[in-house]
Amino acid sequence: MPRRKKKSSKKVISEVVDETEKTEEVKKEIIPQPVEKKEKKSVQFTEADFPSKGELIIGKCTKITPHGAYFLIEGYEKLGETAGFVHISELSKTWIRNIRKHIKEGQKSVSKVLRINPQRAEVDLSIRRTTEAQKRNTLKIFKQESRAKSILGMSKDQLELNDESMDAITETLYAHFGQLVTALEKTRDNDYKILVDIGIEEKVARVIADLATKELENTSVQLGGKLRCSLYVKNGLEIFKSAINDSIKQAKENDALNVYVQNISAPDYRITIEADDWKKAEKSWKSFQSNMEKKISKHSPIIIEFSRI
Repeated sequence: MPRRKKKSSKKVISEVVDETEKTEEVKKEIIPQPVEKKEKKSVQFTEADFPSKGELIIGKCTKITPHGAYFLIEGYEKLGETAGFVHISELSKTWIRNIRKHIKEGQKSVSKVLRINPQRAEVDLSIRRTTEAQKRNTLKIFKQESRAKSILGMSKDQLELNDESMDAITETLYAHFGQLVTALEKTRDNDYKILVDIGIEEKVARVIADLATKELENTSVQLGGKLRCSLYVKNGLEIFKSAINDSIKQAKENDALNVYVQNISAPDYRITIEADDWKKAEKSWKSFQSNMEKKISKHSPIIIEFSRI
């Protein structure tokens, strides 16, 4: 009986290796291989991309945790849906047992900016440090600005402008008037030349002024400014409060509907004069400023400076 030839050990090992390699190739075809993860590039922000410390903002609640609530900040949407954060201790002046009884997802609230962190794209906010008057005023301005944006959108459609051209016009209005509604208020009754004077094409200015006249409701106007005041004397705070209250009274006697004083961060304050029209607002502002300077200048040493915004 013929003998079967034995395979050499080298040949056996070679065949085993070949089979193993084939098996591994089959596995690679069947089992999906892990995809290399690419590192996400973090978006870089600067302080110019954030609201200012002390500024009042409107935020939409996007997330609630046991420790606080996250907000999407109106006008700063590119920072992200959770850029704004209100710690539970800054939600209310009263003790909070259940955070969801004080804030709900989707709810819009007026908050004060406490701190910003450009590196982490975070803004610390406070709801409890805002007054009812500040909330009403901020919401009113927000509604007016929303209406003004809508009117500019109508202008864009009517003129068939592209996004780039409309953005340039909007930036020009912000740069010269601070608020869109302020710009449109001043162009009411077809006073388009105000826009031409700041570099907007006459054809565009006429359309914006015409739509502002037709679409913008007759509302009060608001004139804003800043006050820097420091008194290096005994009872300085009491003297300052007395001067503020007396100046508000004087402004109201000179056609101001309301005067809002907001502490940005001592010694800086934001002053907002509300009146029926710009002429009355200017008159009220001058009355407020002159009375403050008169009251404060009686004491020394002092710092008192006014500027318009």
